[in-house]
Amino acid sequence: MTVPGLSNALGDGWSEYRRDVMGEFLLRTWLEALGVAPAADVAAAGWGGDRVVLLDGPDASRALGARIVWDDPAADGREFFAALRDGLAASDLFDDLGPGEIVGTNFERKYRREARPFYAMTLQKK
Repeated sequence: MTVPGLSNALGDGWSEYRRDVMGEFLLRTWLEALGVAPAADVAAAGWGGDRVVLLDGPDASRALGARIVWDDPAADGREFFAALRDGLAASDLFDDLGPGEIVGTNFERKYRREARPFYAMTLQKK
């Protein structure tokens, strides 16, 4: 499993810093740190594998791209992203920039064409 190259899609000044795996444990810990501990076990339990890429950008900005495979792609992905959305909404670390869309990427179009779940978030650190 791979994460497609994202630095070109993000534009000038972006470069790949690192590729790695988060794993079910880190996904659960991330949700717990955001204050959704009661839902974290259930939300992370459907994890079936992942790959992540961290990118450095202009003005010391960072971006994280992830490809996560779920045991049940529709149900498990929905549970995880609902818990993540709740945790981020309750956090005072990020501004909610609203529903974002990665416009025109081949990756997004492929998932929409195949009627597969595709989740995209845009966050800005306060």
